[in-house]
Amino acid sequence: MTLAVLGAAGCSDPAAPTFPTKDFSGTLPRQSSVWHTVSTVQGGTLKVALTTLSGAGPVRLTIGDALNSCKPLATNAAATMGTSLSIVVGTGTFCVTIADPGQLPAPLTYTLTITYP
Repeated sequence: MTLAVLGAAGCSDPAAPTFPTKDFSGTLPRQSSVWHTVSTVQGGTLKVALTTLSGAGPVRLTIGDALNSCKPLATNAAATMGTSLSIVVGTGTFCVTIADPGQLPAPLTYTLTITYP
């Protein structure tokens, strides 16, 4: 009985790792796209959250491989404020693109919050 208690105490879960977070804000012009890059130093989950978006959406949100002409790795073609997009990545440089899917009536301001390993 004592061994079970000691064993359980010795097997506590380590704290979840904390990863860097960057906020990018800008203006998305009509019929255009804007991209931002982050570099990872280890493998893990890269998460993009569309935290603010002025005006009517939706917008296209993409995570891509920055070293391969931002080749898309994950896309949400109808992202609105509060939308998140994530992908498991290795070490590298990644681009996050926010784009007008062709239906924005006016430029939009936005904030993206990117958490990465």
